[in-house]
Amino acid sequence: MNIIRLWPHEDYCCICDALVVGGDKGIPMYESIPVPPDWTGEWGGFCACEDCFQKYEAGELETW
Repeated sequence: MNIIRLWPHEDYCCICDALVVGGDKGIPMYESIPVPPDWTGEWGGFCACEDCFQKYEAGELETW
């Protein structure tokens, strides 16, 4: 089976609201606030731009 992507996925970054085209990065969030990687509660993954994702990975974003 071949998958032909006619249109790349588009969404907005959950942190800075920048348009993300074809992105594959996400940040776990609960009630619109990023949660730390060791969070054991409920969460959902939201689209993130490369810069905000790197800030999250480096621990530079405020979390719960």
